[in-house]
Amino acid sequence: MTRTETTLAEILQSRTEDGARLHEDEATRAAIANGIAQGCRGEFATETEIVEAYKRFRE
Repeated sequence: MTRTETTLAEILQSRTEDGARLHEDEATRAAIANGIAQGCRGEFATETEIVEAYKRFRE
């Protein structure tokens, strides 16, 4: 697994540690869908962008 994949897995894991179903609002679901679409097109965030996003999620 690459560092980016590991970081993304850690973010997702941190959001589901309590085992509860995630309840995102419409804006969050749209952002997730956009990210998935970007990934399907091969448009990935840089390592720096991932690290910065991970820091924000941990705050």
